[in-house]
Amino acid sequence: SVVDALSSKLGLRIWRDDKEHYIEFAHGDAVAPLKVVGDAPGRRGTEVTFLASTETFKNIEYDFATLEHRLRELAFLNSGVNIALSDMRHAVEKREEMHYSGGVEEFVKYLDRNKKA
Repeated sequence: SVVDALSSKLGLRIWRDDKEHYIEFAHGDAVAPLKVVGDAPGRRGTEVTFLASTETFKNIEYDFATLEHRLRELAFLNSGVNIALSDMRHAVEKREEMHYSGGVEEFVKYLDRNKKA
């Protein structure tokens, strides 16, 4: 994929069929084939770790607030999905978890949370 080709590292941790799977890519090439790394009874989902390639991008500065805003929108639009954003660039990890079961209705409430009637 394009994301894979534009990354110096792309790690995918996948939970399905009661197993945890892992595969890692470096500059678009698989480091090793997809492998089962453990049992994960009842767990489902995907974790993506992405580092942009400095060979492709000369100025890489991730903006946590921008990523959080976009991922929050996706969490509202995909009700029931859990999205976690982690910034591990500093000594103290910054993390935001987003889960909204109410969909667009909950999004409107979120937008109005600081408004006074």
